[in-house]
Amino acid sequence: MGLRIRTAAGGLALIVSLTLAACGSPAGKSGTAAAPAGQATGTQTAPAGAALISRESGGNGAITVTVRRTGDQVLDQPGNGPDLSGMKGRVLPFAITLDTHAGDIAKLDLNGKVFIRDASGTELPAAVRQLASSSHHTTYAAAFPLMDSRGKVLDDPSQGSLQIVIKEVGQTQKRVLEWTP
Repeated sequence: MGLRIRTAAGGLALIVSLTLAACGSPAGKSGTAAAPAGQATGTQTAPAGAALISRESGGNGAITVTVRRTGDQVLDQPGNGPDLSGMKGRVLPFAITLDTHAGDIAKLDLNGKVFIRDASGTELPAAVRQLASSSHHTTYAAAFPLMDSRGKVLDDPSQGSLQIVIKEVGQTQKRVLEWTP
């Protein structure tokens, strides 16, 4: 699957690896162009399986959001929020990691802020569960609907690209990350 980002205004090992991956260099190229404070930067094309990354400029309060398609195992992880384990095989599972190097994001709640936009432009909400949290690094499981608003399977390549929309995280009002199955 190919991954691209566009901006507009297993167990404990899985959690640790996602958090550590977000702290280090991503697998794909990340956007490096400067942007006004409060906006995410760059456009990226990542190889299959790599993370989508939205970096925010703007100093100490900036939050980097990393989104990665995962397998159903992420739905079994313990955490805070709705139990996602019963959704296996019926949703598109993703891991979302938030990172900052100033401020405290431990209590940041993504419920009601994460959506998948289908080919018709309809935004469908994700069920989100916080898996691991510290003041600077927080990881979530996101379960997106498997079917779009027309009853079509979302990750069918014939449907074209989809957009993952994350609203009001950090100083950025909306992040749109494009995903091509």
